[in-house]
Amino acid sequence: MSIASPIKGADSSDNNLLDVKKLATEGYKVLIQRRTGGIDIENGKMVPWVDRRFDETNRALRETDMISGDYAFPINPDFLDIDVQVDRFLHSGPTDFDGRLIGIDYELYGPNPDATISPGALKEYLRVLRKHIGQRHILMYAGKAFWEDPPHSGQLSDYGEHMYMWNPWYWTLEVREQPWQHYEDARRHSGWWTRYAGVQPVCAQFCIGRAAGIPLDINAWRLDMDGIRTLTRRPIGVEGPPA
Repeated sequence: MSIASPIKGADSSDNNLLDVKKLATEGYKVLIQRRTGGIDIENGKMVPWVDRRFDETNRALRETDMISGDYAFPINPDFLDIDVQVDRFLHSGPTDFDGRLIGIDYELYGPNPDATISPGALKEYLRVLRKHIGQRHILMYAGKAFWEDPPHSGQLSDYGEHMYMWNPWYWTLEVREQPWQHYEDARRHSGWWTRYAGVQPVCAQFCIGRAAGIPLDINAWRLDMDGIRTLTRRPIGVEGPPA
């Protein structure tokens, strides 16, 4: 596959009552779910938000041949301790990540911008995560403007080895009824595949599009299926997590 003929992907959260089998029949090959993202309140205390539909969607994924993935939305450690955030991510779904993509959502935290994680704190989050899971391929979901605005986030390689950029860039927040026609019409002058942070994105989230009958965040992958599956396995020569 290629930029001109990408693999079809999507991502979902507990905002989406998704028919996974229908999505697969429409030709979607990759589905990344939110595991944890942002802040929840339990008994008056701030805790990491856990996706309410994760288990249901994950069970449905096992009945398809789609590649599955999980993402976390880390928060400023002044609001949520990083060890607590990582622990909640690790234990809010399968604890074995073999065969699964891992993603980090790095963007403004809309409900409380002060809780947006800083570049330095994000590096610490990734350090703690790797302490538990070892070296893994990790997708960084971060728009070019957010990445480059102060505080400048640097190069993607600053966040460790085996990092890959997942670029969100929407022209509009209106639902595209024909998302792949929109992709074809706009890709030559879209900027979706522009290099930033020292790399070219491997995946572009380019619109909210109708898929399986509902609005979903739609992703185009310039890798072929073997390339995407490679990102679900440990890097060559890397053993398991530390004992």
